[in-house]
Formats: sequence, C-alpha cells, structure tokens
Amino acid sequence: MTDADFIAAARTTYAAANAGTLRWMLARPALHGVYLNTKLNSITLADYGVADGVRGPDFTYGWIQGRGLEALVRHAGFFASRDAALSDALDARGRALYAALAELQG
Repeated sequence: MTDADFIAAARTTYAAANAGTLRWMLARPALHGVYLNTKLNSITLADYGVADGVRGPDFTYGWIQGRGLEALVRHAGFFASRDAALSDALDARGRALYAALAELQG
C-alpha cells in the first residue's frame, strides 16, 4: 500500500466515523428544545440526569454550543457533496442553534 492509498483509505474511514457520530448526535433529543445534547457518561453511555449537577441537562455551556455550531457548519460543508441528506440535517440543526445562540446575545 502506498502512502497515497493509506491516506485515501484513512479519509474514507474518518469520514464514515464522523458521519456516524454526527447522525447519533442529531438523533439525540435537543436540550431545551434546540441545544446539542452530548450529555452522557462516556464509559457507561448513560444519559446524565438532574442529579448529576453541572453535568446534567439543566446546565448548558454557551462556549460548548458555539464549538458545536462550528462543527455543524464545517461538517455540513464537507458532506454537501458526499451525503446531501446529512449535510441538510446538519445545516438545519446549525441554523436553529445559531438562532438560539444569537437570541441569547440579545
């Protein structure tokens, strides 16, 4: 296998892994109706609850949501020519998140 072959295969693998993760994230219920929800224990995969304090769903961190918005936009662009349905879903979620964050800025 040449270096170019390895890089091409790695790109395909990483794109598939990212697509799977993004679909998982989009399928999770939004926090407070609009915010990205990745609040789960990474070892047990159990959702964090109110009893988990600052890890729980009652605490939303703007900077994390902002980074999430950045990821949605960049990945929507990447998948636009590879998976239009995923790109459209990312774009729609990103637009809703942007509107919510902009409203917080007042």
